[in-house]
Amino acid sequence: MQHTPSSENTPRNRHDRPATGPVGGGKSVPPAGWVEFCGERFALTPGLGFSIGRRGDIEIHDSTFPAEAELRIVPVLDLWLVSSSGTGVYARSRCVNAGFEALISPGAQVPLVFATQEILLTVGPTTYEFLVTLNRPVYVAPREGADAVAGVTGVPGLFLTEAQRILILALSESLLRGGSRAPMAPNTQLARSLGWTPNRFARTLTSACTRVDRLGASGLPSGLITHGYERREVLAQLAISTGIATLDALAELDEYRAIHVIGE
Repeated sequence: MQHTPSSENTPRNRHDRPATGPVGGGKSVPPAGWVEFCGERFALTPGLGFSIGRRGDIEIHDSTFPAEAELRIVPVLDLWLVSSSGTGVYARSRCVNAGFEALISPGAQVPLVFATQEILLTVGPTTYEFLVTLNRPVYVAPREGADAVAGVTGVPGLFLTEAQRILILALSESLLRGGSRAPMAPNTQLARSLGWTPNRFARTLTSACTRVDRLGASGLPSGLITHGYERREVLAQLAISTGIATLDALAELDEYRAIHVIGE
C-alpha cells in the first residue's frame, strides 16, 4: 500500500527548517538538496543531519509506524549517507534514470550519489516514498539514449583485469538478478562462490575500487570509493549505472564459475 497524506499523518517539519535557512549573522545558506514527501519539500542543510520518523525533521504520525523506526540522511565528508533502523523496516534507494535499486540494510549507511533518487521506506503494509534531490551530486547518470562510449567496460579510460571484472560482476549479481530484495552476500560467501580465498577477494576489491576511484575525471566520483563507506555497494551501483555490469555480462560470471569453482 502506498502512503497518502491525511489530516492525522500529514508530515511536519519538527524544526520548521526553512527552504534557505538564515544562520549566524542573518546570512542565508543555500540548501545542499531537498527531500520531498507528500507534496511538501524540506531542505537538506549543509553540515546538518536529517531524520524521518515519529520524531524527526519529517514527523510521521501513522498509528502503524513504529516509534523506533527511523530514516536518517547525514553528511560525511562530501557525501550524503542514508541509513534506516527499526524492527520490520525495509528501505531501499532507487534511481530510475540510472537503472538501479539498492537495499538499505538496517544499520548500514548507503551513499546517495545521484542528482535525484527515491528512498522507499516500507513498514508493514505501507510504503512511504521520499524523493531526494542533491544540488551537487558526486555522480551524474548517463543520459537516456546516449551514445555508447569506447572502452572494454563502456567507460572511457577504464580497463579492468579479469579478476577485477569478475569481482564487480559478483558484487552486482544480486541487484541485476533480483533487484534489492536480498542484501549483498558477505565477502566470505562471495569469495567462495568464485573459488577464491577471502584474502584474494579483499585484495581484488581494493584494487578494483582504486582503479575506478582514479577515474573521477570521467564521471565516476573521485575519492568516494576508497573512503570505505559501503564501498561494495557503491562499486556495484556505479558498475550497473555505467553499463560495466549488465544481465548479459553475467554469462561471463557463470562461465568463470563453471571453470574455476570445483564441487559447487
